[in-house]
Parts: sequence; structure tokens; C-alpha cells
Amino acid sequence: MATPKTPQPKRPDPRPVLVTGGAGFIGSHTVEALLAAGHCVRVLDNFSGGRAESLPEGHPQLDIMDGDVTRVADVQAAVRGCRQAIHLAAGSAEEPSPAALAQANIVGFLTLREAAVAAQLERVVYASSAAVYGRACERPCAESAPKVPCSPRGLEALVCEQYAAMLGAQTRTRFAALRYFNVYGPRQATRGPRAGVIGRWHERQQQGRAPLLHGDGEQSRDFIYVKDAARATLAALYSPYQGAINVCTGRSTTLQELADLFGRISGAASAQYAPERDGDIRHVAGHNDRLKEVLQTPPVWSLEDGLTAMAPRALAA
Repeated sequence: MATPKTPQPKRPDPRPVLVTGGAGFIGSHTVEALLAAGHCVRVLDNFSGGRAESLPEGHPQLDIMDGDVTRVADVQAAVRGCRQAIHLAAGSAEEPSPAALAQANIVGFLTLREAAVAAQLERVVYASSAAVYGRACERPCAESAPKVPCSPRGLEALVCEQYAAMLGAQTRTRFAALRYFNVYGPRQATRGPRAGVIGRWHERQQQGRAPLLHGDGEQSRDFIYVKDAARATLAALYSPYQGAINVCTGRSTTLQELADLFGRISGAASAQYAPERDGDIRHVAGHNDRLKEVLQTPPVWSLEDGLTAMAPRALAA
């Protein structure tokens, strides 16, 4: 398929854009998109989940810093000389306790926020999550839908959004939250808490095992290809919009439909079934009118195109 043009300013600013978590899944694709648009990029990553090999080696416009968003000195050094920041660094369920997870996700955000304001950055775009909606997401939800998170990630993302809204009037730095839905694509983790269903199925296929469905397979999700998510992230960097934006396709696919399509494209065996997991949300569906109208980056990758593009690739383990 033809590569869509990413909205961008006429002349990228020579000062670097900071990307925290830039060696991660969404982060590395965002870095690629920024470099392709002519930006200088500075990555801050502690490489606990991200991989150095996900970033272009020796690129003249890329500066990589090994550091942690919860350490004030690291973040202050990272924002120095930057004009804008994209905050994608996050902890995961691999953290040893709820306190450690909150430290990574909430304290990390606040540390970046304080450094960005002190350095007078113009704009910070940061990762939120569809998990802020909780079970309200079982019907297509717009950004104004009730927020009833039922997971630590959803609660932490909502707290960060609330901090940004509460403190936003006190600073010239402008903040925008991207509520990513089910992002998939190359470099997606294939095991562990960061792994999505498609990444897990790729690993099972490489092991000669069939996709595994928990329950009846009628659960549904809104899958958006990572390159579409990266385009939306750049568009949010250029937009003056403040607030939250769903990053989704606006279409839901059942896991049974996904398994059938995955098998047809990749040659995987028919799905196996396991008992339904407690606490799983039955359906996830979002409206993306704001993504299309405000950021003007409607998703262009169909699920079939995305899975086909991934088929010959070895994903990150």
C-alpha cells in the first residue's frame, strides 16, 4: 500500500524533540517517523523494555541517552535544549509491586512534566490508554465517555491526565494525551505483560503452536497498526489541541475473526481454546472522530494489511 504522508510543519525546528521510551514498541516507530520528517530526536530510555537495536544505528540526527524518567537529573538533562517532548516511557505489570508501577507511570510523568515546564518546552504529547474507560469501553466510547478504570494502567493513565488538566493553566507548556487502543505491529513484544494478543500469537506460531483464545472468541478489540499510531503521535505534536484523543480505528474485530484472518495470512493452525480469564473486558470499541477531525490522521492501515506486513518479520521477544 502507498505510504501516507505524515502531517508536519513546513520546516522542522533544529532543536531536538525528546522521546522518552523511544526504544520501545510505539516509541521506536515514532522516532522513525520524526527522523523521516526531518527532526532531530533525543531518546531517553532505560532499556528495561525497549531495545537499542530498534533504533537506527549511527543516525546523525539521533541522540540516545540511557536514563530513567523517574530520576530528576536524567530528565532535566534530557529536556535541555529541546522544544517539545513525546512521553512514551511507562512501567508494566512486570514491576514488582503496585507502588513500583505507580512510581514508573505516575511519578515518571510528573518528573517529565516538571522538567518540561522548567525548560519552557512548548508542548508535551504523552501516552494515555483506552484503559481509562474500563468497562465503559464495551460500547463505542468518545473521549467524553465515563472513566471507570479497572486496571492499574487505566488508573495511572487517568491520574496523569487529571494532573495535566489541573496544572495546565499554570504553565505555558501545552499537554495532549493520546489514548492508545490495541496497537500492534513489528517490534511488538511477544511475551510478558507488554505483549498484545497478536504478538503472543506470532510467538506461538514460531513455536509451531496454534493461536490461543480464552473463552468463546467473541470478545472484540479495536486494533490499530503502529505506523498509524506513530502518525497520530506526530500530528498531536504539531497540533495546538489540548486534552485527550482516542487513537483507534473506530472498528472492532472479534478475536475469532482475528484468529481466522491471522491463520489465513500467516498459515497458522486453527485456534485452540482455553477458559475465559477473570476480569477481562468483553468488548473494546472507540470513536475516532477527534483523531480524524482534529489531528487529520485517519488510520489508513487495514487489519489485513497490517497482519500481512508483519507476516515475514521476526517480532521482538
